[in-house]
Amino acid sequence: SNGGKPYTVDEIYHILVSEGHTRFALDQLSKVRVCKSFSGYDLRNRLFDTSTQVREMILSTGIPGFIVSQANRDSAKRVKKSLEDLEITGEDIGETYAIYQDASKGISIIKINSNTFKIQVIKNRDNESGQSFLVRYNFDTGIVGVLDDESNAKYF
Repeated sequence: SNGGKPYTVDEIYHILVSEGHTRFALDQLSKVRVCKSFSGYDLRNRLFDTSTQVREMILSTGIPGFIVSQANRDSAKRVKKSLEDLEITGEDIGETYAIYQDASKGISIIKINSNTFKIQVIKNRDNESGQSFLVRYNFDTGIVGVLDDESNAKYF
């Protein structure tokens, strides 16, 4: 706990290193507190700088980081309109495209119904991307199962 205040990248770094974490996730990069020298920037520039700082932290520590971001409103509406065209790309990321540019890997998760989701690889640096598959989550058991091609048909 940080007394309700968001952490800075430096504070996150010290927590990761001192507590021996092997991975971390950040939800809403915009909630990471920036240094006072960056406080005058508009949101887009602040996010770009924060994304750069987080990337440098990941590279210097070797600790994998997962940055979670919602799709922007237009892409979310587009996906809701047509279950036939369930595609989210890096350009659809809500906070800033810089997150996607810095990432080594990127996936999108699209909710099909209450317990079925489409997972799509949208970026896989130096490897193939574009693969997708459906998974079903059993809330009672906590088990995630991959649906085969035959099962996929009834969801699209």
